[in-house]
Amino acid sequence: MEGERVDPVGTEPGAEAPKARAFGRFDQLSAVVARTRTLGARWSTKPAVAIRLPALLLFLITGWYAFRFSQLVIARHEQFGSFDYDLGIYDQGIWLLGKGRQFVTVRGLPFLGHHWNPAVGIFVPFYRLGAGPNLLNVAQACAVASGAVPTYFAARRLLGNSWFALMLAVAYLGHPSSGWLIQELFHPETMAIPFVLAAWAFAEHERWRWYAGAVVVALLWKEDIALAVAMLGLVIVVRKNRRYGLITFVASLAYFVFATKLMIPQLLGRSAFYEDLFGPLGKTPTELARNAIVNPDLYFKVLREHNAENYADQVLRPFGYVGLLSPTSLLIGIPQFFVNLLNTLSFIWDPKYHYVAMPLVSTTVAMVRGIAGRTRVASRWGLVLLVGLFTFGVRNTGIGPWSEKANDGYWPNGEQSTTPTYRRALAFVPRDPSVVTSSPYFLTPHLTHRFEAYTFPNPWRASYWAVNGENPRSGVRVDYVIMNEAVLGPADRATYDEVVVRSGVFAEVHREGSVIVWKRIAPGLTRKPTTTVVMPLPVLAPAIITTSEVPAPNANGGTTATSPTPGPTSPATP
Repeated sequence: MEGERVDPVGTEPGAEAPKARAFGRFDQLSAVVARTRTLGARWSTKPAVAIRLPALLLFLITGWYAFRFSQLVIARHEQFGSFDYDLGIYDQGIWLLGKGRQFVTVRGLPFLGHHWNPAVGIFVPFYRLGAGPNLLNVAQACAVASGAVPTYFAARRLLGNSWFALMLAVAYLGHPSSGWLIQELFHPETMAIPFVLAAWAFAEHERWRWYAGAVVVALLWKEDIALAVAMLGLVIVVRKNRRYGLITFVASLAYFVFATKLMIPQLLGRSAFYEDLFGPLGKTPTELARNAIVNPDLYFKVLREHNAENYADQVLRPFGYVGLLSPTSLLIGIPQFFVNLLNTLSFIWDPKYHYVAMPLVSTTVAMVRGIAGRTRVASRWGLVLLVGLFTFGVRNTGIGPWSEKANDGYWPNGEQSTTPTYRRALAFVPRDPSVVTSSPYFLTPHLTHRFEAYTFPNPWRASYWAVNGENPRSGVRVDYVIMNEAVLGPADRATYDEVVVRSGVFAEVHREGSVIVWKRIAPGLTRKPTTTVVMPLPVLAPAIITTSEVPAPNANGGTTATSPTPGPTSPATP
């Protein structure tokens, strides 16, 4: 009868059930377990838990990451751990754009002829209000951190599980290269990371207008981002939408040609300087392509010599090599991977530098896509846990505040002993647009809000200047010289003695230990500019910087100065 209770043991209504009495406690326990499972299922399906809680945790983790790294990069700059190459270049370049100019005397090149990155114009209004290097460095820290957001939403879309998505977004933040990119300080291609990831996430959601916007912004950060975006277009052709993918591919390649073959040569007066950095492989895209076809063994030889296998391992290992499950997604980073490994500059082969930005993006996309390709929930759980274990396992190869390297000198630990000395010296240089040259190079980013700022021996002797040391400026333009005599090697010391100490046109206005400030007191060209040092390109590796002021001579007779805060030596980076 409808509504009548049916006894589970088949007894008559009102009759006593011996088995029910015998197992009464067991039935009660089973009921409790069943009810707990029901409540757990209902609890886990509530939006506040299944969606909102992981999203809230994501924003809290991302916010802490951005805030902590912002503190670190500000401290690094304020403790004289930032360099002329590249922070000084971008700081002076953006300041000059606000003044309607763009010839960067730190680099000896027009700012947008050095690299085509018009997106940095977003900082110009803030520079007009007095902003400086700290704005750039904090913006980059926030950009890297915000890359976790599109990673999360794309993963949630593909995996249908917010907790999986949260763990993969945190893994992206934990990748060693993410922290190293921030520690290297501002570079435009690093700023492009969240926009390329956002373009991918919008494509997964088929939000094509937002996708187009993210693509456009990504392209504007630097010319070679176009190669990664073009490959993203191919990935979309295969997986999502042939029309939008092909448009992306063609438009990105067209933009790359526009930037590298029209805008940069127009501003630079020659082809892009980095076309000379591939040695025997060729100097133009045509030569590079021809040699790849007719002489592939040469390419393989270069890749072996540059340890391409180790580079790929360092990029893929933090995600447990899960990215290999989605080789199509890895196409996004393939152009930059080969550009890096075929380059003649050894520091570009290191995934601690900004050149790893797009390979990091492609590995992140491939990680998510590789897991999404598994249909069994157990397989997905296993792969997500594998990613987490590997990311945790490589934590000490990174530079995050959770790593052992965080206290090894790469970040400043309190005020350095030389910091007050340098600050007092800088106070003697007026804040007007006077011309200044300084040594060591970590003083330069504190002096670049002026039309001309140089790192000694520039402008008297071209060093890390222009492409091949051409068109050096005259030393007669220099109003102030800030010099730490302890960092001068034989060649630089000879130039310094000739054009400053014994020239009779500079007077010492401040001295504290080996740090001296000189002011011009008489006009006159003390020597004809020379180009005896032509773009030295040392083999570099990230170095732990101590407070020592005693340098060692380099191969060019100059010195590689040590800084009171950590960071790599100052390379002539492309």
